[in-house]
Order: sequence, then structure tokens, then C-alpha cells
Amino acid sequence: MSVAAGSASCTEQFIDAVHTLPSPRTAAHAALQVSPPAPGPAQLTVREAYFARIRMVAAAEAVGRLSASAVTACPPGVPVVLPGEVITAQTVAFLELVAASPPGRVQGAAAADATLPRVVDE
Repeated sequence: MSVAAGSASCTEQFIDAVHTLPSPRTAAHAALQVSPPAPGPAQLTVREAYFARIRMVAAAEAVGRLSASAVTACPPGVPVVLPGEVITAQTVAFLELVAASPPGRVQGAAAADATLPRVVDE
């Protein structure tokens, strides 16, 4: 089917066909309708955390530790954790959810799937 100027019947058929398509919204997209978690408490300044000795740990081991970098989840495209903040279990769960979703990206962790966050080596 083609849509061209002067072919009104084809245009109407095309519009009807588009309206019958299934929704592209998947369960992963629906799951991302949650809000980002509240930030953990800051225990170091951004500068102190950024210049501290760091190491990479598994996401589960990062809970309760201080982030050494800003970690941004896309969507929504804003930092979820900043250097010097305590990484919470809710933050880890949210980042894993974003990383596992088709449109999701996580920046600031050593691995794109958020499994290796950078933490302050205490």
C-alpha cells in the first residue's frame, strides 16, 4: 500500500492499519515508569570522593559503600548517585532495572549493565 497525494482512500486505509498495530510498549518500558530512588546520604564531598582511591565491586557489594563517580541512568537521564553518596539497595535495583530495559543505559559504572560500580576504597 502506498500513500501519495490525491489517493485519499489509500490514506484512510493506511491510518486504519496503523491504529490496528499492537502497542510497542513492553513490560520493561512499563516498569521504568517508577521514579528514581532518593539519594543516599553524602559522606564525602564530590571532590574528596572523585580523587579518593577507588575500586570496582559487584553491584551487591556496593550497597552501603560510597560512590566514587556519578552514575546516570537513561531514562531519565539524570545522575542517580553522585560521588561521595552512600549507594543504597534501591539505587542498585533501579540501575539494574534501567540497564536491563531495551532503551536503558547506565553511565558512570565500569560496566554498561551497572554490575561494576566504582566505589571509594576505604
